[in-house]
Amino acid sequence: MEKKKLIVATDFSPVAESAINHASLTASFLSAEVHLVHIIESEEGREVAEEKLEVERKMVLEVDHHIPVYTHALVGNIYDTIPTFAQNNHAHFIFMGTHGMSGMQFITGSKALKVVKESKIPFVITQDKNGNKEGFKNIIVPITLDIQTKQKLRYAVHISRYFRSTLHLVAAGETDEDFSRKVTLNMKFAINFLREKKVDFTTQHSKNIGNKFLNDILQVAEEKNGDLITIMNMSDTGILNLFGSHFEQDLITNVSKIPVMLINPFDSTMITSSFSS
Repeated sequence: MEKKKLIVATDFSPVAESAINHASLTASFLSAEVHLVHIIESEEGREVAEEKLEVERKMVLEVDHHIPVYTHALVGNIYDTIPTFAQNNHAHFIFMGTHGMSGMQFITGSKALKVVKESKIPFVITQDKNGNKEGFKNIIVPITLDIQTKQKLRYAVHISRYFRSTLHLVAAGETDEDFSRKVTLNMKFAINFLREKKVDFTTQHSKNIGNKFLNDILQVAEEKNGDLITIMNMSDTGILNLFGSHFEQDLITNVSKIPVMLINPFDSTMITSSFSS
């Protein structure tokens, strides 16, 4: 049986070390491999990169010495090389650190979305805060009007099997009649889907959209000790413009430093095949 594979994009910064910690904890629960990937500009940087990767490999083993760890120094760029490597190696998740909207460490929120954009593999974007040793016990799932709610829920359900998680659904507020109807239908679907899958869940209903809805999501996350927030990357569809043009990047750089899993709305069988192997 092929092991699940988790990719960590690293630049050897503190936020990258946080991503390594989250990936290592996840790998321990999923019995997965961890692949540490650093991008170099040319072969001249390989020796130094491999020495630093070896240090980070030991970080993974400090979390769980049973985890198979592999290191890769790849010539290329962060935007194309990481997603391509992950897809070619049939990875299940890509972990990446972000230092918020400013600072020199690794990659900022807006650029993080650019890296995620073309990937068929979900990204888990972390900040400089280590993970819960019990894993993703409480997963926050915003429910909006996007038609990919089922895809997002499938990922959340599969993850919950490993961590015995509780999913916390947060419905967006109501504005016009059409918006209200779509959100209501998605919430009803989510409730029925989770009942069918016998997954523990709670429901919350926000009265807001935009930044106020973002604040409501984070408030629920704080109240429920949230370990992960799952969202669809809908930046190109215009749908999330209803929530504000920076909704996604504000969420992945949230002040609570809760990791965010971004899923692109690709029609892929990877959701079920990834977790059945």
